[in-house]
Amino acid sequence: MGHRSSHRLVPRKQRGPMPDHDLFSQPRAPETIDERFAAFHATHPEVLREIIALAEDAARAGRQRLSMKLLVEVVRWYRFVQHGDEEFKVNNSFTSRYTRLLQEERPDLAPMFATRELRSA
Repeated sequence: MGHRSSHRLVPRKQRGPMPDHDLFSQPRAPETIDERFAAFHATHPEVLREIIALAEDAARAGRQRLSMKLLVEVVRWYRFVQHGDEEFKVNNSFTSRYTRLLQEERPDLAPMFATRELRSA
């Protein structure tokens, strides 16, 4: 007589649902804010240029403090009004990343913007 295995196949109904990935790949964790920002910035590098131009205008006008959220809203407004781009979107979570990027690119404008510790990456 042959060897009988003590392992029994469990019917599909009792094993639970199939995973939403194949057996050879690991499921991808959701993208972080930093990853989404990097992808957005790579696709839309002009947004930083527009933000810098607005910050330069504010500096010339004598402004010493400035809000990145204000600048992002102005960029949205110009995209909507001047370019008719109703689909253009900038995630509000990106404002802190734009502040830090502007501060790296333009240290002369950096003091205009306050930063806090990032809560998530």
